[in-house]
Amino acid sequence: MSASPGDAGGIQAGTVDEFELNRFRIVDTPIGSVGVVRTPRGFFAVRNRCPHMDGPLCVGSAVTTTMAPSRPFEYLVDHEHAVVRCPWHRWEFDVATGENVGRITRARLATYRVELRDRDVFVLGCQRSG
Repeated sequence: MSASPGDAGGIQAGTVDEFELNRFRIVDTPIGSVGVVRTPRGFFAVRNRCPHMDGPLCVGSAVTTTMAPSRPFEYLVDHEHAVVRCPWHRWEFDVATGENVGRITRARLATYRVELRDRDVFVLGCQRSG
């Protein structure tokens, strides 16, 4: 999908009803591809490039939950409805903060603010300045 600039700033990514829960919608912006997702926690937008090896992160990916470190045969849910997992090497990132889950790296995923205006979804910070 190609996004259109909004009157009040930001890039329009679609309407609320066009977003399937926990599934990324890819938006082409002036600064590159961005994945926008609707979760039970709200809307989030991230750069569609994994900071590990620059592969597409959001294409075909869903926001999910991950497991926290624990003892053998003990399963602890962590980051519920908040993680995108790279399809290439399975690195996980928090969609709200961009931080790597599990601290494999200090590299962060670029995140963008999302604003709802009536039923329209806008991503802020994706316009080129100048």
